Amino acid sequence: MLVALLSGRHALLSVATIVALVAVACSSTEEGTPATVQSELKATAATSTPLPQITPTPRPQLSAEDRRAVALMTRLYDFERGPDLKVIDKMVELDHAGLVAPLVEITGFSFSAHTAAPIGRALLELTGEDLGGGFESQTDWFKWLADHPEFEPIAGYDKWKGDFYSEIAVGLDSFLYEGVPSTIPLWGVQFGGVGKDGIPALDNPVFIGPDEADYLDPNERVLGIVVNGEARAYPERIMRVHELSNDVVGGRPIVLVY
Repeated sequence: MLVALLSGRHALLSVATIVALVAVACSSTEEGTPATVQSELKATAATSTPLPQITPTPRPQLSAEDRRAVALMTRLYDFERGPDLKVIDKMVELDHAGLVAPLVEITGFSFSAHTAAPIGRALLELTGEDLGGGFESQTDWFKWLADHPEFEPIAGYDKWKGDFYSEIAVGLDSFLYEGVPSTIPLWGVQFGGVGKDGIPALDNPVFIGPDEADYLDPNERVLGIVVNGEARAYPERIMRVHELSNDVVGGRPIVLVY
């Protein structure tokens, strides 16, 4: 999954209240965009304010204990056999705070008492909290982790997580890999049920005037955005299909997520 950045003000409005906007989004990717529109988009992008770059933080040298923790993490879960209960016992023995996040990760794949009980016991031993170890406990653990930054995942968690989710959907390791830059805790990144490129983004959509948008009902909702005085409206019905739009508004590249 990806973290989306959104520039400008956005709101959920009806078409009737957005008539004053200069455009209504209607469809398509850059492939089907007229040459004049494409050239305008490229010219606008060239003069837009660059977004801040996120650089990875250098990793400290791992101690012998850290290396053992990473080795245990890589053997923690197999999608054919499930969690390795012996590895979980060794995690408890090691008592490494960085192993809490991987254990919380696999609670989302624990659907029986046979696996939930040992995972829950291990998390209790490592954290002092008794929130369970099954699928239904994962949200509570996420909330707990948000309040306990001292339980930072062990180095290598990013690569392990990418490899882990690539077992579900090929290509997800292109988003989660060793040293991936991030502004949020990586334990908060979760599989959304769709593989890479499973939902096509709405890239550089073509826009038409409000009077031409006769395919919309006046009471239909749109997502409105205004950046540097330029206004756009994206119909909810279209955003529901694409879920994400890459665009340039008011001279700034934006990502609109629904």
